[in-house]
Amino acid sequence: PCLDFYAESKSYINTRNVDTGAVQYAPSPSFGITTAMTVSYWAKSNTSTWNATGCHVSKRDSFIMYPIKGGKGFAFYIYPGLGYTSYTITDDITAWHHYTGTYTGTVFKFYLDGVEKSTASWNLTSVWNDSGPLYIGKDDNYEEYFDGKMSDVRIYNRALSAEEIF
Repeated sequence: PCLDFYAESKSYINTRNVDTGAVQYAPSPSFGITTAMTVSYWAKSNTSTWNATGCHVSKRDSFIMYPIKGGKGFAFYIYPGLGYTSYTITDDITAWHHYTGTYTGTVFKFYLDGVEKSTASWNLTSVWNDSGPLYIGKDDNYEEYFDGKMSDVRIYNRALSAEEIF
């Protein structure tokens, strides 16, 4: 089973409140990840380029798995300090792919289908412990909604090793 999102209907999951088109998933009063993390999931777009920006998995003041609208660019951001790593996907995004972003406390990595595609070093003091909701399929700062499918969304409180991904 997968989550099916349609940008026109503004469907997404909000882990705190029920908004228009949202599904209440679970309360999220405190995120609790402040040093290292991994965000991992399967996704396929309904469009040949990303239809929206920042709309896969977003806890805006902690992290964002960030597709870039109008192309196949992708970034994994951590706040504060806006550390990130980015990559332009050359594969067909309308097919299922496994997306993973890891952060060790100093190193960001982005994996596509289990293969490391980009890395960057940023020495951030910590990941902000955002008390706001976690969104899946929506950028929580803008009215941007993912048009596609997602499955097996996971967030870890540590950076998975390359051997543990995919």
